[in-house]
Amino acid sequence: MSNKAFVGRVFLARGDGGSPEVFTRVCQNFGLSGLGQTNDLIEATTFCSEGNKEYIGGLADGAAVTLEMNFETVLPDAQVLDDMRTDVRNKAVRNFEVQCEGETKGVVDLIFAFAATCLSWTLNPSPSAKNAISYGVKISGDITELRP
Repeated sequence: MSNKAFVGRVFLARGDGGSPEVFTRVCQNFGLSGLGQTNDLIEATTFCSEGNKEYIGGLADGAAVTLEMNFETVLPDAQVLDDMRTDVRNKAVRNFEVQCEGETKGVVDLIFAFAATCLSWTLNPSPSAKNAISYGVKISGDITELRP
């Protein structure tokens, strides 16, 4: 069996909030860490548990995600970065997609769709490396997996 691992071809897309919603790829994105969710752990031990603790999964909690991007100041590339800083100032909940292409370039095989509360932005300037900006978001609700 051949290995189907791949490099790249994973894209962040930001929703515009419209109806129908349009998602635009954020091409300055070079890092996305922490996408996922964790279920709360709830102890469910009873007198009939025979001296052993028992547990059940509780509510799912979406992860805090860091979005790392090249910092741009020239429009139109800088517009989405400006809009994301506005989302933080407005404490907005924004819809995002992580679009994954498989073996065929340009064909999206899997999408992770989620809403996230926009929490923070941090400018990371450098005199000797690329200038970057990071955005912190917290997943609110479920992560939906779609196979278009």
